[in-house]
Amino acid sequence: MADSKLRQLRKILEKPVPPAHIQQQYQAVVPWHERLWEAVRPPAAVSSERKPMNKGQRKLVWIAMAVILPVAAGWFAYDYISNAPVRARAEYQTGMSRLGPSDFSGAIDHFTASLKIAETADAYLQRGNAQKNLGHMDLAVADWGKAIALDTNQVDAYTARGAYYQSKNETAKALSDFERSLQLNPTVDGYFQRGQLYAALGQFDKAIEDYDRAIAERRDAPWVYLARSIAKRTLGDEAGYRRDQERAAELQGPK
Repeated sequence: MADSKLRQLRKILEKPVPPAHIQQQYQAVVPWHERLWEAVRPPAAVSSERKPMNKGQRKLVWIAMAVILPVAAGWFAYDYISNAPVRARAEYQTGMSRLGPSDFSGAIDHFTASLKIAETADAYLQRGNAQKNLGHMDLAVADWGKAIALDTNQVDAYTARGAYYQSKNETAKALSDFERSLQLNPTVDGYFQRGQLYAALGQFDKAIEDYDRAIAERRDAPWVYLARSIAKRTLGDEAGYRRDQERAAELQGPK
């Protein structure tokens, strides 16, 4: 009897549980903090296990790689080659900037780098000039020859090489280079160098003609007047000798 009454009392004291439709409508048995947590909690972790690719999927991957990789490599190669002239020019310009402060070794390094990217007559010419300033005449002549091989109209290379041949008493080669240089572009240096060659050969009339042409191209070159004065004196023209000496002194200014 006592047990029966005790069970009845427990039922009375138990919290009543509303029917399911009442719970859903009013959420009577779900505390607010639990409802908030249900709204914001992250989804359950997804298993990181991956299924291995099947044979068809692997085949598609290999096909994609076989197509994409060659295309990408071809694009990079095209971009590298198409930009070669720009990179070669940049190295050339850096080499030219080193010539100003007489950093001939540094200039040679940059001209060489430029030539490795793309061979140009200008780079060979200037590297030859830098080699000459370092006293490496064999290397200089070789570079001037390569400049001429790439550009048969490379005037300065003919003139520089002609002067070298003249210094070695290779008269025929020197005259040939000077003639070619002057055919392409008459310059003060070209006429002067050929005049010096004629003077060395004792042909002072021809030497004076070339000195005259050089002065016509540039009237403020004192070394040309000095060379012409010596040629005139050799031919007995003392008045001409003095005039040219005075003009050279005026251009050189006070010492």
